[in-house]
Amino acid sequence: MRKLKIGILVDSLTVAFWIDEIVSFILADDRLELSLIVENDADPRPEKPRSLAARIRENRFLYYRFNRIDAKRDVAANAKFLPKDLAPALASVPRIKVRPIAKKFTDRFREEDIAEIRGHDLDIMLRFGFRIIRGAILDCARYGVWSYHHGDNSEYRGGEPGFWEVFEGNPVSGVTLQVLTDSLDGGYVLGKTFRRTHDTSPTLNRLNLFTSGVLLFEHAVDRLTRAMPTTAQFFETFLERSGAYEKRIYKAPTNAEMLLFLARTIRRMIAARFTFSGEHFQWSVGVVRRPVAELSTETLRETQWIQPEADHFIADPCFVRHDGSDYVFVEDFPFENRRGHISVVALGPNQESMSIRPALKQDFHLSFPHAFELEGELYMVPEQAESNRVVLYRCAKFPDEWVEERVLLEGFAGIDSVILFHDERCWLFTTDGRYQNQDSNLCIFHADSLQGTFEPHAQFPVKSSLHGSRMAGAFFRDNGKLFRPAQNAVIRYGGSVLLYEVESLTPHEYRETEVREILPDPRSPFGKAFHTISAGGELTVVDGMRFRV
Repeated sequence: MRKLKIGILVDSLTVAFWIDEIVSFILADDRLELSLIVENDADPRPEKPRSLAARIRENRFLYYRFNRIDAKRDVAANAKFLPKDLAPALASVPRIKVRPIAKKFTDRFREEDIAEIRGHDLDIMLRFGFRIIRGAILDCARYGVWSYHHGDNSEYRGGEPGFWEVFEGNPVSGVTLQVLTDSLDGGYVLGKTFRRTHDTSPTLNRLNLFTSGVLLFEHAVDRLTRAMPTTAQFFETFLERSGAYEKRIYKAPTNAEMLLFLARTIRRMIAARFTFSGEHFQWSVGVVRRPVAELSTETLRETQWIQPEADHFIADPCFVRHDGSDYVFVEDFPFENRRGHISVVALGPNQESMSIRPALKQDFHLSFPHAFELEGELYMVPEQAESNRVVLYRCAKFPDEWVEERVLLEGFAGIDSVILFHDERCWLFTTDGRYQNQDSNLCIFHADSLQGTFEPHAQFPVKSSLHGSRMAGAFFRDNGKLFRPAQNAVIRYGGSVLLYEVESLTPHEYRETEVREILPDPRSPFGKAFHTISAGGELTVVDGMRFRV
């Protein structure tokens, strides 16, 4: 397979950290070749006056001042914004300097520059510099010019990434990777990802968006290198046209808007301190004596909760019946070392907890112990994203001797992975935990058997949303229908569990329909949040969270 030839458009080789991460990925990936740097050679635009009087006249003084203060709230986060020098790493890459034809807000390229760029036969151009580009440059690469919009372009077009979501109290902030057209932020959408909005800090919200967006490029490259479509196929099958946009074109907030923003922010900070001051969270696991199909907010009130010791929590339950007895494998998280391991809880005849003991420990964090039986053997796929692998373990001696059977996915930080056997294939559902995106993408892999080679689904990732991407437990069947439990992480981690009916699952298509939402029971001892369910015949195991003083 030939390498994809990539060019980058930059204003200089001193770039933001997220651009450095994308360029590093290109240089390290043997499917890609960084073939051209197009550097902006336009004369520097005169700096706007930044005196106090000038800023007051510009009606943006409060915004500039707040940004300085906000950047100091988190020293480590602020350090991420330090510029990176690409020059040493890109010394051998061909580079041309271009002086664009500058209009009021746009840059167009001269014919001789277009001819030189086309001579490099690029597959992709990445726009990391220049202003709004229009004209022939948009057609200089086989798959177009790709550009980031650090916002959901169906909701926020214009400037100041990460600010307006906080201002408006939108619980979700998005990132869009698009193929540019002459329409501002209205090109073809190549991918989106989402993060929960930081309540009070636009700087930290912006940092989350910059970080998370890197994964969009990596996923797009994965799809492209597997398919290697023609240009026509790419624009017909890989992209979505941006929808109509009716909201305002955003720009830096005025002083009046900043006063409103500051009032809202102070109110949120006071409310958070009043609500959670002096408290910390603790998860636990409980049993509902009902089949999973009957689980609801109302039936969650019947949960019999295990009371964990104060020095740890347990979560992510997976029910297993072994030799006529019932067990629950859980994530066991000690607060002291903050490294989870897998423990097993033995349930008594009335589903009360009889004992808990460690079952699997590693030098890295373990959680979400998805266990299942196949041909008389018990297997487990725990989350171990810290190891950057998805690993299958086999039970050598029940319940606490497990051996590594094989690596299912190498170099993939899988989160909450679940195995499904369906239509004579083995399916692996997971989320990609890189760049803190674990809640907002659903990835499917498939193989001809558990021992086969797992390949990505053609629609990979099949879903990009905080609403229902991350797995909330194993699949279950009811009345001949297949259901997928998923997490709703829009408002907060553990906001609720969503049930989806799977309508189509093939290597080339995945379709599902949401059938209902199960909210945590606020009157329950562990009713602040929940995110995992596990079917056990006539009973269901769940988890829940509380705040403790």
